[in-house]
Amino acid sequence: MRRTRAIAVVGVLIAAAAALAAVSYARTRPSELDALATRVTVLHVAQRLDEALPLAERAVVLARAQDGETGPRYAAALTALGTLHRDAWRLDRAEPLLATALAVTERHHGADSPETADALTTLALLHLQQKRWDDAERLFLRIRAVVGRVPPEERPRLAAPAARGLADVYAASGRVDAAAELYHEAIAAIDAEWGPDNAIVVYVLQRLVDLHAANGRPEEAERLARRRLAISEKADVDGRSPLGVALSLVHLVTLDSVRARSGEAEPLAERAVALAERQAPAPLRDRVLADALDALAGLRDDAGRTTEAAALKKRAAALRERTARR
Repeated sequence: MRRTRAIAVVGVLIAAAAALAAVSYARTRPSELDALATRVTVLHVAQRLDEALPLAERAVVLARAQDGETGPRYAAALTALGTLHRDAWRLDRAEPLLATALAVTERHHGADSPETADALTTLALLHLQQKRWDDAERLFLRIRAVVGRVPPEERPRLAAPAARGLADVYAASGRVDAAAELYHEAIAAIDAEWGPDNAIVVYVLQRLVDLHAANGRPEEAERLARRRLAISEKADVDGRSPLGVALSLVHLVTLDSVRARSGEAEPLAERAVALAERQAPAPLRDRVLADALDALAGLRDDAGRTTEAAALKKRAAALRERTARR
């Protein structure tokens, strides 16, 4: 679940970039379509998927009517709708939309364009969610080939998700060292594009944490998890977006090496719960809060406080049920 959440976030960022590029392409002709594209992106980032879906469907209809089925705004509208379905786990609906968006983009911009690399990445991320490792690997390898042929200023932005996605494939198939090398490559690309310790890097750091934790490298996993927490805290200096900090805390306290130090771990888990509870109810907030409650419940179980643990687990289950109904 945590891995797919990170995939979703990266996919939203890529879809948002495509939508904004399409709006920029048509900025001399402002229209209802441009306003819809912007609104869909805002709602998607806010995880208000049910509100965004009918608007995204309307945007596809308008884009087809205004530009036909060959323009970048049509491809962007298909991508926005496809990623909404993907993040709502309607993967069978997402795939044909994203595949069509890729075909339209490639015809319009060419096979070796940054725009095509973005469309390939969006489809490859869907294959990761589907656990279609061979299909995902094929697309990520193609993206890496395209990266070498685009203008130098575009390369870090495109290289980061390609390296991270291919690393995910290698991690899933047990190629641990190759995966770790690619995760580090992705971190270097993110640093080159957005500066060191940008909040975007936390998703790749978490991949490394999971990889090291699963392969008997607890000290390295904990070191990277603490780095992730420090970056999240730095990004939330105003205290208005605490979910990133809460999620980083959850990932830290669920490491075996930290969980074994209950006197340290329990206050961290309590802080994660408190931070998530500060946010208004929404699908992402509810998922993070459920994870935090489960982490705290595990620590209470370890301490023999089973009644408290059961109550926390019940709250977490109710939140997940509510999210599933949305």
